[in-house]
Amino acid sequence: ETGTTPNCTDENSFVVTINASPDVFVLANQTECNSYTLPAITGTGLVSPMYYTGPGGTGTAYTAGTTLNDTDFASYPVTIYIYDETGTTPNCSDEESFSLTINTCNVSVTATASPSSTCSSAGTTVTLTATPSPAIAVGTYSYSWNVQGNATVLGTNSTLNVSPLVTTTYEVTVTDSGLIAPNNTATNTVVVTVYDTPDIMSLSNQEACDSFTLPAITGTNLVTPMYYTGIGGTGTAYASGSVLNFADFASYPVTIYIYDETGTTPNCFDEESFSLTINATPTADAPADVTACDSYVLPALNAGNTYYTGSGGTGTVIASGTSITTTQTIYVYAETGTTPNCTDENSFVVTINTTPTADAPADVTACDSYVLPALSAGNTYYTG
Repeated sequence: ETGTTPNCTDENSFVVTINASPDVFVLANQTECNSYTLPAITGTGLVSPMYYTGPGGTGTAYTAGTTLNDTDFASYPVTIYIYDETGTTPNCSDEESFSLTINTCNVSVTATASPSSTCSSAGTTVTLTATPSPAIAVGTYSYSWNVQGNATVLGTNSTLNVSPLVTTTYEVTVTDSGLIAPNNTATNTVVVTVYDTPDIMSLSNQEACDSFTLPAITGTNLVTPMYYTGIGGTGTAYASGSVLNFADFASYPVTIYIYDETGTTPNCFDEESFSLTINATPTADAPADVTACDSYVLPALNAGNTYYTGSGGTGTVIASGTSITTTQTIYVYAETGTTPNCTDENSFVVTINTTPTADAPADVTACDSYVLPALSAGNTYYTG
């Protein structure tokens, strides 16, 4: 206008358009296991917000609800951008970013046994232990023990006490409640080795004459059983079939041990023992045959010897010094009196000849000659 009278004026108009810029709300930095699901994008004046791997709506775009996996990026952390724009001229935009770390959270477990091996006869309690990795669960750890191939649950704690009778493979499964399948469980096994303990059959006490042959060793689960003079497989060792003689030991009885072991760790063994007595068979006196007139007095014998009228210590005992007046066989018998009875015997013949009675003619006086009369049988005239 001129501001004069009259006021001279002119007029034009134009439109000013104000576009509201999007306002994306900030998302805190994120650290997750195995995967991360992009949440809904919130804010004001949003048009078509998206997630991007690059600033300004560049790189790979992801919509809300997309699941990112730990293998989607070469390394961590990565920066994720939340970007929205009006698409107008000028283009009004907003952007926020956050740091994302996706850890590979696979759970693993180690199963151990203490002790890891035992003997079948020991009845040992074995403690099984499950050690998960990482040590601290994302949620909480739960455990399930069973014999491999058998679904029956034996226990649900990190440890389990067992007493297997045979070699057994135990299996443990660990589950982390804070993870999702298939990364939330791990299974491992542990073998408890049970060695068969030798079981030696006992041998009764033995007594023998002069020598004893060690019999075959019998039993179950035997490995290399042997006889020994000492306990626990010590002293002198003898194999079955060995002959022990009276002179092998200074005195009797002796204790002989039968011992066998597996030679494993632990060493499973069994031992039996018996008393052995070896008696030396006495030597019977051996008198020579005797011929005597009318009678014979039996001489004294060495200790342990006795005269008998019958063989094998039978018949009548004849004392030393007895006068034998008839022809007969006499036995000299010696024994230990043990079980078994160790004996020896000799015999000799005593021949008794009866002394004859000579005829006793009276003295004779004759003229010129005298004819000798006949004598009784067995009598003979001699000049000297």
